[in-house]
Amino acid sequence: MTSALKRHPYLLSLAAVVFSILLVEIGLRLFYRPFNPEQMEDQFANFSYAPPVNALGFRQARLPEGLSGRVRILLLGDSFTFGHGIADGRNRFGDIIERRLNAVTPGGPHFHVYNAATEGSNPGVWLESLRTLLPVYNPQSVIAVFFLRDGTGLGTSFVFFKSVFQLFTSQVAGRLWYRASSIGKWIGDLGVKRRFSEYYIRLMKAPYVGRRSQRQFWLMQQRYLLAIRDACRRNGADFRLVIFPMLFGLESGYQFRDVEDEIARFAREAGIPVFSLTPSFLGKRSRSLWISPNDQHPNEKGNRIAADALYPYLKRIFLGGR
Repeated sequence: MTSALKRHPYLLSLAAVVFSILLVEIGLRLFYRPFNPEQMEDQFANFSYAPPVNALGFRQARLPEGLSGRVRILLLGDSFTFGHGIADGRNRFGDIIERRLNAVTPGGPHFHVYNAATEGSNPGVWLESLRTLLPVYNPQSVIAVFFLRDGTGLGTSFVFFKSVFQLFTSQVAGRLWYRASSIGKWIGDLGVKRRFSEYYIRLMKAPYVGRRSQRQFWLMQQRYLLAIRDACRRNGADFRLVIFPMLFGLESGYQFRDVEDEIARFAREAGIPVFSLTPSFLGKRSRSLWISPNDQHPNEKGNRIAADALYPYLKRIFLGGR
C-alpha cells in the first residue's frame, strides 16, 4: 500500500477528496431539508395585533384629548409602516420614534405620531387616508414611508411567488443527480434560489428603470405623491418622503440603488425632501430582519434599525440642536 502511494501520490489526494465528499453527503442527509415550495406559508396571515385595527383600517388607538399642544406627525405607508407581523405596536419604528422624541424633551414640546399606514397599500390609498385625517388630526408634518414595492404593484411576501418557485424547482427536481444525492439537492436548491433572486430583482426594478410601458404604475404613484404634497401645502403641513429599502441582498452588492436614485430624483424635482433608510441597513444579514423565512417584512430588529436611522433626522427637523 505504501509503495503504491509512493508510485501514485495522487491516490492519497483522491481518497481525501472522496472521503470529504462522503462526509458532506452524510451531513446533508442528516441535517439538510431540501427546499419545497409547497411548504411555503405566510405564518402571519391571521395575526393578532395590539393595538387592533380601528374602523379606518389603521393600527391606531383613539385620538387622545389635548392634541392642540402637541407636534403632530402623520405617518403614511404600507404594511412595513403598519407593522405587519409585529404583535406589539409599541415595537414599530414610528412608536419608537415618538417615545424617543418625547424623552429628549420632557418639558416640551410634546410629540404625537399617528400611524395611518395600511397593509398592501400604495400612494393612491395614502392620499385618501390623508384626506380623511387632515380635518380631524391637523398634522404639522406628514411623512410618507415609501417601500420600494410601492411603485410596482407587486407583493412583498415570497408566498406570492410560489408558482415561480415551483416552476424553477420542477426544472431540476427530475434530474438523477438531484434525486440521488443530498449534495445534488443542495446544489440544485442553490440554483433555484439564485434564479429566483435574478427574476425578483428584474421584476422589482422594471417599473422604475425599465421601458416606459413597464413604468406606468410608478408614474401613476408619482401623481398620487404630488397630490399628497399639494394637499399638505394647502393645509400648512410639511411633507417628506422616506425611502425604506428592499431587505434583500443587503449583505453585499445591493441591487436597488438605481431604483432609489429614481425615487430620489422624482422627489427632488417635485420639491419633496427625501431621506433614505438604506445606509443603516446595508451590510446586515437580510434574513435576520424578516418576520418569517418567506416574508421580508421587517421584524422587531428591522424596526429598531429604521427607528435608529430616522430618529436623528426627525430630531434635527423638529428640535434643531437640542
